[in-house]
Amino acid sequence: MRTIKIIIFVCFIIPIIFSCDRTTEVKKGEISGYILLEKQMDHSGIIVSIYPAPIVPAEIIDVNREYPQLSYPIDDYVYFDHRAYNPVKTVYTDSAGKFKIPNIAYGNYIIAYYKDGWGYNYVYNIELNNPEYNMDEHYLYQELEVPHSITNEYVFIPDRTYRISGNCVSLPGSSVIAHTNTRIIIDPDAFFQINGNFTTQFEDDSMVIITSSSCIYQPNSEVIAGLAVEFTANSTVSNLNNILFSYINDGLKITKSNIIIENCGFIRNRNSLQIFNISDIEIKENNFLLNENTLSETVYCYNTNDVVIERNIFFKNACSIKTEIGKESIIQNNYFMDGNYDLQTLWESTAVAQYNVFKGSKNALSNSGASNLEILYNEINSETCVYTFITSNWGNTLTKGWTKANNNNFMSINYAVLCNADYYYGGNPMPLDFHNNYWGITNSDDIADKIYDYYDAPPCDTSHGANWGIIEYIPFKTNPVTNAGIQFNNTVFR
Repeated sequence: MRTIKIIIFVCFIIPIIFSCDRTTEVKKGEISGYILLEKQMDHSGIIVSIYPAPIVPAEIIDVNREYPQLSYPIDDYVYFDHRAYNPVKTVYTDSAGKFKIPNIAYGNYIIAYYKDGWGYNYVYNIELNNPEYNMDEHYLYQELEVPHSITNEYVFIPDRTYRISGNCVSLPGSSVIAHTNTRIIIDPDAFFQINGNFTTQFEDDSMVIITSSSCIYQPNSEVIAGLAVEFTANSTVSNLNNILFSYINDGLKITKSNIIIENCGFIRNRNSLQIFNISDIEIKENNFLLNENTLSETVYCYNTNDVVIERNIFFKNACSIKTEIGKESIIQNNYFMDGNYDLQTLWESTAVAQYNVFKGSKNALSNSGASNLEILYNEINSETCVYTFITSNWGNTLTKGWTKANNNNFMSINYAVLCNADYYYGGNPMPLDFHNNYWGITNSDDIADKIYDYYDAPPCDTSHGANWGIIEYIPFKTNPVTNAGIQFNNTVFR
């Protein structure tokens, strides 16, 4: 009887075990298709690589959902570059242009395809949920060389790859027209200077892509950034839009006043956007992502007047915004995430930072060098929320060099305020207005522990009239400021 019971048990349990194996087995399929070289008979040797998708971090997707009025949505089209990721598999086309990628787990993917001298392109939103996925036919077109001098009209055609191998200059009176999904690749020692007009043709939510030519065809090597794209004072451009800049060393340089930069993407550059000696600039609804070089500035404003930076997303930048001799700057309704230094005002700058969100920053707002920074109605969740420090040869005074913060929500890990600057105030500690903020705590002594100022610093040499600052934080809020952070309806304009 015992033997019979064992046999019955085995007969019952074995099918369950094998059934579990079948249900937990990873389903796999094959992706195939044709990629052709225009006007060629032999289509072999095109590299086809497959990458998992989506790749946009969840925190960026959450921001897009919560604040759709900010920059255009960040999707794989903006975020993906085949040089930044390792493929799941790589295959080559045969002479007919056919490729097969077998044994791929069901899921979502991006396909990158390219061939030296023929450019590159991507296919997004591939969903493999059957044993076979047949991709639509795609083409590559022979790389085109941009002339060193553009004197009349020059048109960048959609879906083509253009190379700038030496310095390219469009002359005054010229007109450059770039259709979206044009790819302009710049050699590491080359730049593109525009002295005439430049317009983009917006089609199908795609962008003009300007990037380094380095490692386009050898993505496993280290990318060497292209030099720069510059719009000079001679340029007649008034609006730059729908351009994606990546792997550029000096980024986009602007030396022309009265210009709007909107709906552009800046990703994986050393310096992304540099503005010099100009006024009346509006930088709005752009994405500044992964500009992580420790010596870089994502947005750099030097000797500027009336710059408005609004409705942008900044993500994982070494320094998101730096102004030096920047007068009357307004930074409002931006979302900063996971940066090292998000906003720095230096060298006698004056700025208002209002209605922004700072999340996961190391240093959210920094002020030095006789600059005036007013901080209003921000949501600041940072290791250090406000940091003031000494810059040699720039002494802070009652009228030049103050930092003021009101009606903000400070949620700090280390210091809500780290006041390391000295001030010329008759040898006395200079008071700084930090009234009516919410500090995440409601006990006065606990708030004082979140502040480093005159009471915490070593004795200051007052023989030349300088002393530390005192953060005056009473009265303070006992509940969060409800209209702090991004508030489009409450924005104050000049």
